[in-house]
Amino acid sequence: MRAWMLTGLAACAAGPEAVDSDVTPLPDVDPWADALAAFPDLDPARCAPPPAFDGRGFDPAAPALAGDPLIAKVVPVAAILAHDDVGDASGPVAAAQSEALACDGDVACVRAAVFEDLEGAPLPAGVDVAALAARVRAIGTHPEDAGGTDAALASAAWAGAVADLVQLFDRYAASGPALAGVVEAVDAAGLAAATDLAAAVVAGLMRADGRDDAGRYEPMAEGVNAPALAALGDPDAFPFAAIVVPGQGPADNDPDTVITSQSMFRADLGAARWKAGVAPVVLVSGGHVHPDRTPYSEAIEMKRYLIETHDLPEGAVLVDPHARHTTTNVRNASRILLRAGVSPDKPMLTTTDLGQSAYIALLVAQRSEEELGYVPWRGLTVLGPQDNCVFPTARSLSVDARDPLDP
Repeated sequence: MRAWMLTGLAACAAGPEAVDSDVTPLPDVDPWADALAAFPDLDPARCAPPPAFDGRGFDPAAPALAGDPLIAKVVPVAAILAHDDVGDASGPVAAAQSEALACDGDVACVRAAVFEDLEGAPLPAGVDVAALAARVRAIGTHPEDAGGTDAALASAAWAGAVADLVQLFDRYAASGPALAGVVEAVDAAGLAAATDLAAAVVAGLMRADGRDDAGRYEPMAEGVNAPALAALGDPDAFPFAAIVVPGQGPADNDPDTVITSQSMFRADLGAARWKAGVAPVVLVSGGHVHPDRTPYSEAIEMKRYLIETHDLPEGAVLVDPHARHTTTNVRNASRILLRAGVSPDKPMLTTTDLGQSAYIALLVAQRSEEELGYVPWRGLTVLGPQDNCVFPTARSLSVDARDPLDP
Protein backbone atom coordinates (compact mmCIF):
# COMPACT_ATOMS: atom_id res chain seq x y z
CA MET A 1 0.00 0.00 0.00
CA ARG A 2 2.69 2.50 1.03
CA ALA A 3 4.75 2.02 -2.19
CA TRP A 4 2.09 3.29 -4.57
CA MET A 5 1.16 6.06 -2.13
CA LEU A 6 4.74 7.36 -2.22
CA THR A 7 4.76 7.21 -6.04
CA GLY A 8 1.60 9.27 -6.21
CA LEU A 9 2.82 11.79 -3.64
CA ALA A 10 6.10 12.22 -5.53
CA ALA A 11 4.21 13.03 -8.73
CA CYS A 12 2.07 15.57 -6.92
CA ALA A 13 5.13 17.19 -5.39
CA ALA A 14 6.81 17.50 -8.78
CA GLY A 15 3.94 19.59 -10.13
CA PRO A 16 1.83 19.30 -13.28
CA GLU A 17 4.63 20.34 -15.60
CA ALA A 18 6.59 17.24 -14.61
CA VAL A 19 3.86 14.78 -15.66
CA ASP A 20 4.57 12.83 -18.87
CA SER A 21 1.36 12.80 -20.90
CA ASP A 22 2.43 9.50 -22.54
CA VAL A 23 2.47 7.72 -19.19
CA THR A 24 -0.72 5.90 -18.27
CA PRO A 25 -2.13 7.59 -15.16
CA LEU A 26 -2.47 5.64 -11.93
CA PRO A 27 -5.88 4.04 -11.53
CA ASP A 28 -8.32 5.62 -9.15
CA VAL A 29 -7.63 3.19 -6.30
CA ASP A 30 -9.28 3.37 -2.90
CA PRO A 31 -6.33 4.22 -0.58
CA TRP A 32 -8.00 2.31 2.24
CA ALA A 33 -8.63 -0.86 0.25
CA ASP A 34 -5.80 -2.91 1.78
CA ALA A 35 -6.66 -1.90 5.32
CA LEU A 36 -10.35 -2.66 4.95
CA ALA A 37 -9.63 -5.94 3.20
CA ALA A 38 -7.49 -7.06 6.14
CA PHE A 39 -9.83 -5.63 8.81
CA PRO A 40 -13.27 -5.14 7.24
CA ASP A 41 -14.86 -4.15 10.56
CA LEU A 42 -12.51 -1.18 10.84
CA ASP A 43 -14.35 1.07 8.43
CA PRO A 44 -14.56 4.65 9.75
CA ALA A 45 -17.87 4.98 7.92
CA ARG A 46 -19.26 2.84 10.74
CA CYS A 47 -18.27 5.44 13.35
CA ALA A 48 -21.28 7.38 14.58
CA PRO A 49 -20.94 11.06 13.57
CA PRO A 50 -19.64 12.99 16.60
CA PRO A 51 -20.94 16.30 17.96
CA ALA A 52 -19.22 19.35 16.48
CA PHE A 53 -15.74 20.08 17.84
CA ASP A 54 -15.53 23.29 19.88
CA GLY A 55 -11.88 24.22 20.42
CA ARG A 56 -12.74 27.48 22.23
CA GLY A 57 -9.67 29.21 20.84
CA PHE A 58 -7.30 26.23 20.93
CA ASP A 59 -4.53 26.63 18.35
CA PRO A 60 -2.37 23.56 17.59
CA ALA A 61 0.25 25.91 16.13
CA ALA A 62 0.66 27.78 19.43
CA PRO A 63 4.26 27.68 20.69
CA ALA A 64 5.00 25.14 23.42
CA LEU A 65 5.34 26.42 26.96
CA ALA A 66 8.84 27.39 28.03
CA GLY A 67 10.73 26.80 31.25
CA ASP A 68 10.69 23.84 33.61
CA PRO A 69 8.82 21.05 31.76
CA LEU A 70 7.41 19.76 35.05
CA ILE A 71 5.76 23.09 35.90
CA ALA A 72 4.67 23.61 32.28
CA LYS A 73 2.86 20.29 32.45
CA VAL A 74 1.35 20.49 35.95
CA VAL A 75 0.68 24.24 36.39
CA PRO A 76 0.86 25.69 32.86
CA VAL A 77 -0.37 29.16 33.85
CA ALA A 78 2.64 29.51 36.16
CA ALA A 79 4.87 28.77 33.17
CA ILE A 80 3.03 31.36 31.07
CA LEU A 81 3.43 34.05 33.73
CA ALA A 82 7.14 33.28 34.05
CA HIS A 83 8.12 33.00 30.41
CA ASP A 84 5.52 34.55 28.11
CA ASP A 85 5.04 38.20 27.25
CA VAL A 86 1.86 38.68 29.28
CA GLY A 87 2.91 41.57 31.49
CA ASP A 88 4.45 41.76 34.95
CA ALA A 89 3.38 39.26 37.62
CA SER A 90 6.14 40.17 40.07
CA GLY A 91 5.47 40.66 43.76
CA PRO A 92 7.41 41.01 47.02
CA VAL A 93 9.46 37.95 46.22
CA ALA A 94 12.77 39.01 47.79
CA ALA A 95 11.28 39.31 51.26
CA ALA A 96 9.45 36.00 50.83
CA GLN A 97 12.66 34.26 49.83
CA SER A 98 14.50 35.64 52.86
CA GLU A 99 11.71 34.54 55.18
CA ALA A 100 11.62 31.07 53.62
CA LEU A 101 15.38 30.70 54.03
CA ALA A 102 15.11 31.64 57.70
CA CYS A 103 12.52 28.89 58.26
CA ASP A 104 15.22 26.21 58.21
CA GLY A 105 12.86 23.72 56.57
CA ASP A 106 9.87 24.21 58.86
CA VAL A 107 6.88 23.38 56.68
CA ALA A 108 4.38 25.82 58.18
CA CYS A 109 6.93 28.63 58.16
CA VAL A 110 7.92 28.08 54.53
CA ARG A 111 4.28 27.79 53.50
CA ALA A 112 3.46 31.16 55.07
CA ALA A 113 6.51 32.84 53.53
CA VAL A 114 5.93 31.55 50.01
CA PHE A 115 2.15 31.65 49.77
CA GLU A 116 0.74 34.34 52.04
CA ASP A 117 1.01 36.97 49.29
CA LEU A 118 -0.60 34.64 46.75
CA GLU A 119 -3.54 32.91 48.43
CA GLY A 120 -6.69 34.91 47.85
CA ALA A 121 -4.84 37.63 45.95
CA PRO A 122 -6.34 38.96 42.68
CA LEU A 123 -4.53 38.75 39.39
CA PRO A 124 -1.51 41.11 39.65
CA ALA A 125 -2.26 44.52 38.18
CA GLY A 126 0.76 44.35 35.89
CA VAL A 127 -0.54 41.32 34.00
CA ASP A 128 -2.01 41.99 30.55
CA VAL A 129 -5.43 40.37 30.86
CA ALA A 130 -6.02 40.07 27.11
CA ALA A 131 -2.56 38.60 26.48
CA LEU A 132 -2.88 36.06 29.28
CA ALA A 133 -6.36 35.02 28.15
CA ALA A 134 -5.24 34.67 24.54
CA ARG A 135 -2.31 32.47 25.52
CA VAL A 136 -4.43 30.28 27.80
CA ARG A 137 -7.04 29.82 25.07
CA ALA A 138 -4.38 28.96 22.50
CA ILE A 139 -2.82 26.16 24.56
CA GLY A 140 -6.26 24.80 25.38
CA THR A 141 -5.63 23.94 29.04
CA HIS A 142 -8.74 25.76 30.38
CA PRO A 143 -11.54 24.92 27.92
CA GLU A 144 -14.15 25.05 30.69
CA ASP A 145 -13.46 28.79 31.16
CA ALA A 146 -12.35 29.73 27.64
CA GLY A 147 -15.85 30.58 26.43
CA GLY A 148 -16.17 33.55 28.79
CA THR A 149 -14.65 37.03 28.76
CA ASP A 150 -10.91 37.64 28.83
CA ALA A 151 -11.18 38.99 32.36
CA ALA A 152 -13.10 35.96 33.62
CA LEU A 153 -10.70 33.52 31.95
CA ALA A 154 -7.56 35.31 33.18
CA SER A 155 -8.93 35.53 36.72
CA ALA A 156 -9.96 31.85 36.77
CA ALA A 157 -6.62 30.75 35.33
CA TRP A 158 -4.71 32.78 37.95
CA ALA A 159 -6.81 31.54 40.87
CA GLY A 160 -6.55 27.95 39.66
CA ALA A 161 -2.77 28.16 39.31
CA VAL A 162 -2.37 29.51 42.85
CA ALA A 163 -4.69 26.86 44.26
CA ASP A 164 -2.79 24.13 42.42
CA LEU A 165 0.57 25.36 43.70
CA VAL A 166 -0.72 25.46 47.26
CA GLN A 167 -2.17 21.95 47.17
CA LEU A 168 0.99 20.60 45.57
CA PHE A 169 3.13 22.21 48.26
CA ASP A 170 0.91 20.74 50.96
CA ARG A 171 1.18 17.30 49.36
CA TYR A 172 4.94 17.21 48.86
CA ALA A 173 6.32 19.40 51.67
CA ALA A 174 6.24 16.29 53.86
CA SER A 175 9.48 15.34 52.11
CA GLY A 176 10.95 16.64 55.38
CA PRO A 177 14.71 17.24 55.22
CA ALA A 178 14.48 18.01 51.50
CA LEU A 179 12.52 21.23 52.08
CA ALA A 180 15.40 23.33 53.42
CA GLY A 181 17.65 22.29 50.54
CA VAL A 182 14.93 23.00 47.99
CA VAL A 183 14.35 26.50 49.38
CA GLU A 184 18.08 27.21 49.38
CA ALA A 185 18.44 26.08 45.76
CA VAL A 186 15.45 28.16 44.69
CA ASP A 187 16.82 31.25 46.44
CA ALA A 188 20.07 30.91 44.52
CA ALA A 189 18.10 31.05 41.26
CA GLY A 190 17.16 34.70 41.86
CA LEU A 191 13.52 34.52 40.84
CA ALA A 192 11.51 37.66 40.16
CA ALA A 193 7.90 36.78 40.92
CA ALA A 194 5.98 35.21 43.77
CA THR A 195 4.46 32.65 41.41
CA ASP A 196 7.95 31.77 40.15
CA LEU A 197 9.10 31.18 43.72
CA ALA A 198 6.09 29.02 44.54
CA ALA A 199 6.40 27.01 41.33
CA ALA A 200 10.12 26.44 41.78
CA VAL A 201 9.64 25.26 45.37
CA VAL A 202 6.88 22.88 44.30
CA ALA A 203 8.94 21.47 41.42
CA GLY A 204 11.91 21.02 43.73
CA LEU A 205 9.80 19.15 46.28
CA MET A 206 8.28 16.88 43.63
CA ARG A 207 11.70 16.00 42.25
CA ALA A 208 13.10 15.42 45.75
CA ASP A 209 10.28 12.93 46.31
CA GLY A 210 10.90 11.25 42.93
CA ARG A 211 7.49 12.33 41.70
CA ASP A 212 8.49 14.21 38.57
CA ASP A 213 6.68 11.70 36.30
CA ALA A 214 4.71 14.35 34.40
CA GLY A 215 7.83 16.16 33.25
CA ARG A 216 9.78 13.10 32.18
CA TYR A 217 10.40 12.73 28.45
CA GLU A 218 9.24 16.31 27.85
CA PRO A 219 9.33 18.05 25.48
CA MET A 220 8.18 14.89 23.70
CA ALA A 221 7.44 16.67 20.43
CA GLU A 222 11.13 17.51 20.11
CA GLY A 223 12.42 14.22 21.49
CA VAL A 224 10.85 10.80 21.85
CA ASN A 225 7.88 11.60 19.56
CA ALA A 226 9.66 13.72 16.95
CA PRO A 227 10.11 10.93 14.34
CA ALA A 228 6.48 9.78 14.50
CA LEU A 229 5.06 13.31 14.47
CA ALA A 230 7.06 13.98 11.33
CA ALA A 231 5.64 10.81 9.75
CA LEU A 232 1.94 11.53 10.36
CA GLY A 233 1.64 12.67 6.76
CA ASP A 234 -1.64 12.94 4.88
CA PRO A 235 -4.46 11.95 7.27
CA ASP A 236 -6.75 11.06 4.37
CA ALA A 237 -4.37 8.27 3.35
CA PHE A 238 -5.48 6.15 6.31
CA PRO A 239 -8.84 5.23 7.83
CA PHE A 240 -7.82 6.34 11.34
CA ALA A 241 -5.56 9.03 12.80
CA ALA A 242 -3.81 6.57 15.14
CA ILE A 243 -4.13 3.13 16.67
CA VAL A 244 -4.19 3.77 20.44
CA VAL A 245 -2.87 0.81 22.43
CA PRO A 246 -2.97 1.04 26.25
CA GLY A 247 -0.38 -0.79 28.34
CA GLN A 248 -0.85 -3.20 31.23
CA GLY A 249 1.38 -3.41 34.30
CA PRO A 250 2.32 -6.64 36.12
CA ALA A 251 -0.58 -8.03 38.13
CA ASP A 252 1.76 -9.08 40.92
CA ASN A 253 3.55 -5.69 40.94
CA ASP A 254 6.85 -7.43 40.22
CA PRO A 255 9.48 -4.66 40.18
CA ASP A 256 11.66 -6.64 37.74
CA THR A 257 8.99 -6.95 35.02
CA VAL A 258 10.02 -4.77 32.10
CA ILE A 259 6.98 -5.47 29.90
CA THR A 260 4.05 -7.78 30.57
CA SER A 261 2.60 -10.43 28.30
CA GLN A 262 -0.62 -8.39 28.23
CA SER A 263 1.22 -5.34 26.92
CA MET A 264 2.97 -7.45 24.30
CA PHE A 265 -0.33 -9.00 23.17
CA ARG A 266 -1.94 -5.58 22.85
CA ALA A 267 1.09 -4.29 20.95
CA ASP A 268 0.82 -7.31 18.61
CA LEU A 269 -2.74 -6.24 17.79
CA GLY A 270 -1.59 -2.69 17.08
CA ALA A 271 1.29 -3.88 14.88
CA ALA A 272 -1.02 -6.04 12.75
CA ARG A 273 -3.33 -3.11 12.14
CA TRP A 274 -0.48 -0.72 11.35
CA LYS A 275 1.04 -3.14 8.83
CA ALA A 276 -2.35 -3.36 7.10
CA GLY A 277 -2.45 0.45 6.78
CA VAL A 278 -5.20 1.17 9.29
CA ALA A 279 -3.39 4.30 10.62
CA PRO A 280 -0.07 6.09 10.12
CA VAL A 281 1.05 5.40 13.70
CA VAL A 282 0.54 3.17 16.70
CA LEU A 283 0.15 5.35 19.79
CA VAL A 284 1.17 3.31 22.84
CA SER A 285 0.06 4.66 26.20
CA GLY A 286 1.08 3.94 29.78
CA GLY A 287 3.31 5.51 32.41
CA HIS A 288 5.53 4.39 35.27
CA VAL A 289 2.58 2.85 37.07
CA HIS A 290 2.95 -0.69 38.44
CA PRO A 291 4.55 -1.21 40.84
CA ASP A 292 4.66 2.30 42.25
CA ARG A 293 7.84 4.13 41.18
CA THR A 294 8.79 1.43 38.69
CA PRO A 295 11.62 2.54 36.37
CA TYR A 296 9.74 1.09 33.41
CA SER A 297 7.18 3.07 31.42
CA GLU A 298 4.61 0.84 29.74
CA ALA A 299 4.60 3.03 26.61
CA ILE A 300 8.38 3.22 26.28
CA GLU A 301 8.73 -0.54 26.64
CA MET A 302 5.89 -1.23 24.18
CA LYS A 303 7.58 1.05 21.67
CA ARG A 304 10.82 -0.87 22.12
CA TYR A 305 8.92 -4.15 21.66
CA LEU A 306 7.20 -2.95 18.48
CA ILE A 307 10.50 -1.86 16.96
CA GLU A 308 12.53 -4.90 18.00
CA THR A 309 9.90 -7.63 17.55
CA HIS A 310 7.70 -6.33 14.74
CA ASP A 311 10.30 -4.22 12.89
CA LEU A 312 8.16 -1.11 13.03
CA PRO A 313 10.18 2.02 12.22
CA GLU A 314 10.55 4.57 14.99
CA GLY A 315 8.43 6.95 12.93
CA ALA A 316 5.49 4.55 13.24
CA VAL A 317 5.22 4.70 17.04
CA LEU A 318 4.02 7.62 19.16
CA VAL A 319 4.31 7.30 22.93
CA ASP A 320 2.28 8.61 25.83
CA PRO A 321 4.56 7.62 28.73
CA HIS A 322 2.40 9.31 31.38
CA ALA A 323 -1.09 7.76 31.50
CA ARG A 324 -1.89 5.99 34.74
CA HIS A 325 -5.50 4.95 34.08
CA THR A 326 -7.63 3.83 31.14
CA THR A 327 -9.40 7.19 31.33
CA THR A 328 -6.16 9.04 30.66
CA ASN A 329 -4.96 6.59 27.99
CA VAL A 330 -7.65 8.02 25.72
CA ARG A 331 -7.35 11.57 27.06
CA ASN A 332 -3.60 11.78 26.57
CA ALA A 333 -3.77 10.25 23.09
CA SER A 334 -6.30 12.95 22.16
CA ARG A 335 -3.94 15.64 23.49
CA ILE A 336 -1.00 14.39 21.45
CA LEU A 337 -2.96 14.23 18.20
CA LEU A 338 -4.76 17.54 18.70
CA ARG A 339 -1.49 19.33 19.49
CA ALA A 340 0.04 17.72 16.38
CA GLY A 341 -2.66 19.43 14.32
CA VAL A 342 -4.58 16.27 13.41
CA SER A 343 -8.19 17.11 12.61
CA PRO A 344 -10.51 16.42 15.56
CA ASP A 345 -12.94 14.99 13.02
CA LYS A 346 -10.47 12.24 12.11
CA PRO A 347 -11.29 9.25 14.36
CA MET A 348 -8.82 7.39 16.51
CA LEU A 349 -8.96 3.63 16.94
CA THR A 350 -8.52 2.15 20.42
CA THR A 351 -7.17 -1.38 20.11
CA THR A 352 -6.68 -3.70 23.07
CA ASP A 353 -7.72 -7.06 24.47
CA LEU A 354 -11.38 -7.99 24.72
CA GLY A 355 -11.72 -7.19 28.44
CA GLN A 356 -10.25 -3.71 28.29
CA SER A 357 -11.97 -2.89 25.00
CA ALA A 358 -15.33 -3.69 26.58
CA TYR A 359 -14.36 -1.68 29.64
CA ILE A 360 -13.57 1.35 27.46
CA ALA A 361 -16.90 1.03 25.66
CA LEU A 362 -19.08 0.39 28.71
CA LEU A 363 -17.54 1.96 31.81
CA VAL A 364 -14.83 4.53 31.03
CA ALA A 365 -17.31 7.32 30.26
CA GLN A 366 -18.87 7.03 33.72
CA ARG A 367 -15.51 6.72 35.45
CA SER A 368 -14.19 9.72 33.53
CA GLU A 369 -17.16 11.85 34.57
CA GLU A 370 -16.46 10.93 38.19
CA GLU A 371 -12.67 11.38 38.11
CA LEU A 372 -12.02 13.95 35.37
CA GLY A 373 -15.34 15.76 35.26
CA TYR A 374 -15.87 15.03 31.55
CA VAL A 375 -15.77 12.22 29.00
CA PRO A 376 -12.48 12.26 27.03
CA TRP A 377 -14.12 11.82 23.64
CA ARG A 378 -16.97 13.29 21.59
CA GLY A 379 -18.27 9.97 20.39
CA LEU A 380 -17.48 6.26 20.72
CA THR A 381 -18.55 3.40 18.43
CA VAL A 382 -17.77 -0.27 19.04
CA LEU A 383 -16.33 -1.65 15.81
CA GLY A 384 -15.32 -5.09 17.04
CA PRO A 385 -14.34 -7.07 20.12
CA GLN A 386 -10.90 -5.42 20.24
CA ASP A 387 -11.55 -2.06 18.59
CA ASN A 388 -13.47 1.14 19.33
CA CYS A 389 -13.76 4.28 17.24
CA VAL A 390 -13.39 7.54 19.21
CA PHE A 391 -13.21 11.24 18.33
CA PRO A 392 -11.14 13.63 20.51
CA THR A 393 -12.61 16.50 22.47
CA ALA A 394 -11.05 19.82 23.48
CA ARG A 395 -11.87 19.00 27.09
CA SER A 396 -9.03 16.46 26.98
CA LEU A 397 -6.58 19.38 26.83
CA SER A 398 -7.57 20.62 30.29
CA VAL A 399 -4.95 20.13 32.99
CA ASP A 400 -5.86 18.67 36.38
CA ALA A 401 -3.14 19.07 39.02
CA ARG A 402 -5.07 16.87 41.44
CA ASP A 403 -3.19 14.05 39.74
CA PRO A 404 0.23 15.67 39.45
CA LEU A 405 1.88 12.53 38.03
CA ASP A 406 -0.49 12.60 35.04
CA PRO A 407 -2.27 15.97 35.07
